[in-house]
Amino acid sequence: MSDDSGHKAARPHRASPWELGPQWIIAVATLVAAMTTAGFFAGQTVERSNSQNPTATTAAVASSAASVPSPAASPLPSIETSPSAPAIAPGTKIATYSFQIVRGYAVPLGDGAPKQADFVGYGTGGDIGFNGNYSSLVPMDASYKMIGLEATPATYQGCTTSSVFVGSVQIVIGKNFCLLKPGRIIGGKVVSAGTVAGQPVGIEITVWAAPAS
Repeated sequence: MSDDSGHKAARPHRASPWELGPQWIIAVATLVAAMTTAGFFAGQTVERSNSQNPTATTAAVASSAASVPSPAASPLPSIETSPSAPAIAPGTKIATYSFQIVRGYAVPLGDGAPKQADFVGYGTGGDIGFNGNYSSLVPMDASYKMIGLEATPATYQGCTTSSVFVGSVQIVIGKNFCLLKPGRIIGGKVVSAGTVAGQPVGIEITVWAAPAS
């Protein structure tokens, strides 16, 4: 009867990786293929989701654009206004001039000698007119006041204190008068007059600033 106790128990045989080569390679390849396939389908899913929901993509782009800060608006340049011209003191002499006028015409009496285009038909405008029927100078505005000074020269003081109001002034050489209009005091004098109808009458004018009404 043989004694087997002296023999060591046989160890189980373990296969080395090299022996399991084909199985190991197949397992790794299977795992890589599975991961690649999962990534492909995930990409397809995202792409399909974006193509089916363009609103979400548009909203994302709009949100990005809205987040960009707009440049601050430049302040509008300030407009400087020049102060108004100071009022002329009452009694200040503004102008002196002369002109000629014929029957049937009227003319404005401003701060300078009237020009040809300023003459209009009697009763149609102007400040003073030559009434040919009565050979007189007449105010063209009923609100104006005319003062007859006869031979007394017209002055600012005389024009603003006299109350000898008249409706017209006869055209006689040397005759003086005042015409009171808004903003201006007009002093006038007849310096020439024709002896024949149709000849012009020469008038000298002085303009002063009127007192505040």
